[in-house]
Amino acid sequence: MPAGMMHPSPRPRNPWYRPLQGAAVVLGGKGTQGIIGLIYTALAARTLGAEAFGVLALIHGTVFGLSQLMRLHNWPAVVRYGAMALHANDTPRLARLIGFTFRLDMAAAIGSMLLLQLLISPLAHWFDLPDDTHTMLRIYALSIVMMIPVPTHFGILRLFEKFKQIGMQSMIEPMLRLTGTLYLWLNHGTLDEFLALWLFATVVSRLALFHRAWRELARHGIRFRDCLKNSNWRSHETGMWKFILSGSYISGLQTSESNISLMLVGGFLGPSAAGVFRIAQQLATVLVKPTQKLLAPAIYPEFAKIIASNDPQGLRETMLRCAAVAVGMALTVLTLLVFFGHDIIGLMVGPEYQGAYIPMLWLASAGAITVSVFPLEPALSASGHMRPLVIAQTTALMVYIAGMVILLPTHGLVAAGMASLLSAITLAALLARAVYHRILKRAVS
Repeated sequence: MPAGMMHPSPRPRNPWYRPLQGAAVVLGGKGTQGIIGLIYTALAARTLGAEAFGVLALIHGTVFGLSQLMRLHNWPAVVRYGAMALHANDTPRLARLIGFTFRLDMAAAIGSMLLLQLLISPLAHWFDLPDDTHTMLRIYALSIVMMIPVPTHFGILRLFEKFKQIGMQSMIEPMLRLTGTLYLWLNHGTLDEFLALWLFATVVSRLALFHRAWRELARHGIRFRDCLKNSNWRSHETGMWKFILSGSYISGLQTSESNISLMLVGGFLGPSAAGVFRIAQQLATVLVKPTQKLLAPAIYPEFAKIIASNDPQGLRETMLRCAAVAVGMALTVLTLLVFFGHDIIGLMVGPEYQGAYIPMLWLASAGAITVSVFPLEPALSASGHMRPLVIAQTTALMVYIAGMVILLPTHGLVAAGMASLLSAITLAALLARAVYHRILKRAVS
């Protein structure tokens, strides 16, 4: 080996361990963001009190939730088709691709902003928001224009493998919120000031992302205005519409439950209950976020290789071992929440939010089930079985919404956790059945 070169890290013998090892590398950065998020959420909850914090959570959750539902999941298309253009050294093709996906993003952003402006009055009335917050809600709703065009710009940075820049950019928003929240906590900040801080952090973070993406394009000889000039509303890539729409639908399903639940709690039980429920969500999702953000994406390439090599025994072993690791994580966190949940809530946000304890345990139990079966979804996706995946996620979401609507009026906040558990059980059962019949059973036969 030439002098000055580092020795490569030894690769583990077991293939099932490789994706977990890769996810662990990223865990430090994601973990830092999660800790920062918990800190500024706790400080905001302490400063505002349950009702005002609930209003903050409802306003941000409504805008962010709609942005997640309306956003087109097109960064994989930028990476996939952009890689083809780079391989062919076809710069005009790449420029047309980016111009096309950016046009889609902006159309979705403007449409979402107009829709949200129309919905603000009925939503504010349903949430029973104070009259003096309606104007700020309308102003905050404008931030959806900055939230939706994110995928194209992330796709540009991923295409050119600028993962360090992505990591740096993702820290801007939480750091701004943390810094501003510390100041407002020390100076007894108001709800309007917290909303202005949330809005400012969102805008600055997205502008930084756009600037870095456009600068990266310029480094490769592509000016952003040329992308728009040389593109139109027609895709020049075969199968691209189907690729984007199917990915957007699945992504919307995956991100909608938490936002829908917060809106339903606010509508049925009011802002104060929404504030308490938001704290329960923040603590319970400690289980689910690492698997969705780290383990599932990390294990996907390994599954694709195993399936391509027609190794059902290797696939079964990889799924079981990865699930065992996830179950161990889930049980550890769930045990900590059961025995120390009251103390954690008290230290974080004070006694006013102790009502979050029981809903948190229900949500954490649902999260434990979701974590335990997390290998099933990437296994179906890697093998090309998207239809049963869509059916399973759609059915689980419908079960969740039905459970919330039926149980919330009679069971209060606990209903949200109960509905989440029913949804998790439904999803796990449908995914397990699909994997058995579509992958394992066919492989054996």
